[in-house]
Amino acid sequence: MKFLLALAFIACICLNVCNAACFTQLPEQPPKGCLYNGKLHSLGKSWRTKNCWDCSCDLEGELHCCQAYVDFLNYGTPVTNNENCKFRFDRKACKYILIENEDPEKKCTEYAMVG
Repeated sequence: MKFLLALAFIACICLNVCNAACFTQLPEQPPKGCLYNGKLHSLGKSWRTKNCWDCSCDLEGELHCCQAYVDFLNYGTPVTNNENCKFRFDRKACKYILIENEDPEKKCTEYAMVG
């Protein structure tokens, strides 16, 4: 019975780590802030990275970062019936947008998610 419980526990951890879109970093003692990519962020601060991660440094110095967008590779496939359109990732807005093949400045609006 203990073996099955241990196996279930390990499976839960693996599923969370494999599909995780977030990570946490424990603080140094005593906490002075949160270190992210070589920059020290003050306690209680939140920010968005250039790679579209929403991060926060809690008051105990623990760093929490989560992906700010839906990753189609992990959560589904964007689908459009319009052959004249394609998906492009907009780093400023941190989301996928559907644009025309011929004129990338024009947006298409018709799509769905499958997955």
